[in-house]
Amino acid sequence: MNKIIIGFAFAISSFGAFAQSADGWPEGGAMHTGNIYNLEGNRYKTKISKMMDEIYPQLTDDYQVDAVKAQIKAWEQYIDATCNVVGIATGAGGSWPSTYSVKCERSLSYDRYFATKNALKCVNRLSKEEFVGRSEKLNCLIQTLNIKIF
Repeated sequence: MNKIIIGFAFAISSFGAFAQSADGWPEGGAMHTGNIYNLEGNRYKTKISKMMDEIYPQLTDDYQVDAVKAQIKAWEQYIDATCNVVGIATGAGGSWPSTYSVKCERSLSYDRYFATKNALKCVNRLSKEEFVGRSEKLNCLIQTLNIKIF
């Protein structure tokens, strides 16, 4: 649902002759603000993906990689559902619910970016060690990405 609302709200800017850049929308309006949040959130998501691409080869086996990928997919579903509620809860009209939803996604992606950055530092540090247990690198992700294990 969230992606439909966001897709509709932001698709307006891409219809041929009616297309406007993010700067074409009035500053302070829902579309201008939402476009900025969307661009920032996408930058964080891209950086997260690149860092994870560095982490995956350092994990012990494919089973660990698959488990982390499943957790990332669950995280993406979590932010989609959570931010949809945030947008709806505003009670705002027009495009503002989508704008608040995108702002929420940007904020959660920002937090996840720094957590992933710390996880990568931890994994890289362990890679330089002489002996590393089978799941120590995976524990870097559990600790920094706030994965609840109990």
